[in-house]
Amino acid sequence: MIVVKVGIAGVLGIAPPFSSEWSAPSPLLALATANGLEPSIAICLRAAGGLLVLGYDEHVDGGGGSGVAGGGGGSDRVEWLPSQSQRHWSVALVSIAVGRSAASATALPGIDAAILNGHEGALVDSGTTLVMLPSTIYSALRSALEAACSRGVALLGVCGTGGRGFFDGFCVAMDAAAVAQYPSLYFTAQGEDGAVQLEWPPSQYLYVRGAYRCLGFRSASNEAVHGGVVLGASFLTERLFIMDYSNLRLGFGSCPL
Repeated sequence: MIVVKVGIAGVLGIAPPFSSEWSAPSPLLALATANGLEPSIAICLRAAGGLLVLGYDEHVDGGGGSGVAGGGGGSDRVEWLPSQSQRHWSVALVSIAVGRSAASATALPGIDAAILNGHEGALVDSGTTLVMLPSTIYSALRSALEAACSRGVALLGVCGTGGRGFFDGFCVAMDAAAVAQYPSLYFTAQGEDGAVQLEWPPSQYLYVRGAYRCLGFRSASNEAVHGGVVLGASFLTERLFIMDYSNLRLGFGSCPL
């Protein structure tokens, strides 16, 4: 097993105008509205390239709902979730589950809405590199993955690492077959028309860094500030993420690229 130590770096996010100290929109939102477009921005982050849409219009660019959003699958449907805060983009998480499919996924035990959402809902922030989890959730998720080792599932980077695995802060060289041994993670959130499952498959939460795969989530170090989950860029990668400023809601769908 080949490993490499990994750190955290940041990228630019696009917050609601309400979070601005001078109540001003972001330059991209201002550009959209100045050209008569819808006050919305859609982003698809990818390892190479991506998509940025100013003035996303669901009637032209897509819409509807499928119950499971993002994580691949090729559907052009978008699931809409109301933001839980006017200062930050956020959603109301209900549970996080682990499994090979949505139907067989098991929710992490002992995790309630207060732990998931903190003070303002689970933050959705493209400017945070990874998914940041409160320590209780991080420990429960780690335990769920480590339990697979005792069931004979060889998770490279988790089982028998000798202190140089994912949970020791290292990235690991692994092929597609090794990645496929991992389960998907399912984040269930409250949508406009009921519960929405946001799938996070292992091909995404074990993100590529050169010749290595790195863990796309970490234990949060700022729990006193927010207290809940932060869905960062590693979660948003390879999915369409829409910020609807007029209706203060978030849309999730499959990246059309």
